Amino acid sequence: MNKFYLKAAERIGIVEETKLEPTFEEGIKKVEAYRLAVDGTLDGLEAIMQPNHKVVETGAIVAPPGQNPHELLAAACTKLKQFVESGQQARLDIVINSMNKMAETERSSQTKGRAAVRRLRRFVTVDNQQMKADMEKMREGLEVMDVARHEVKNSKTKEVLEEKGMAYHKSVKAFNDQASKIQLVIDELPMTIYTNQREVVKFFAQRDKYHTTANDIMKDALKQLTKK
Repeated sequence: MNKFYLKAAERIGIVEETKLEPTFEEGIKKVEAYRLAVDGTLDGLEAIMQPNHKVVETGAIVAPPGQNPHELLAAACTKLKQFVESGQQARLDIVINSMNKMAETERSSQTKGRAAVRRLRRFVTVDNQQMKADMEKMREGLEVMDVARHEVKNSKTKEVLEEKGMAYHKSVKAFNDQASKIQLVIDELPMTIYTNQREVVKFFAQRDKYHTTANDIMKDALKQLTKK
């Protein structure tokens, strides 16, 4: 099984050092490059949902209560009412009501939008951390395997040879187990790309619903204002 992941060992000092097979390494690089691209895409999608980067930096996508821009405008208009004539206050009430509706609509859209790309988020967070952990274990296993092979070659007695041989086979299995996990990620990359593309489509379908609803709210407010 090693032949799928490794190429011939090269002597580095006393111990022969085994290198990863080029095709295997290329697969790893492709996964990492794609992950970086997805990470940048996700940043862009989150910026569309929540332009306030300070909110996103907290790990949230929805602003704290009362801090949505539409809520801030509604609160400002409420304060402004005391400075206008009673006949004009009704117009401000229309604006306040429409802004509160916009805030509610946007909050709902932000929550649904983040849910639409949850697999993208998992791919660049949880899956990425797991991949790094598996890579580290694999490279550690590779070093252990090289040392174990060196000890087998330098065994002086049959008993030592059997002992070191068992240790070597154990290290080979440990390496293969880790390499298999990484190979699975490489093999699943085409399906991962397809799934992520579908999530982006779902995201924009959700944005379409948001903008349609927001447009209706603003049209209704404008219609009411023209009657006042």
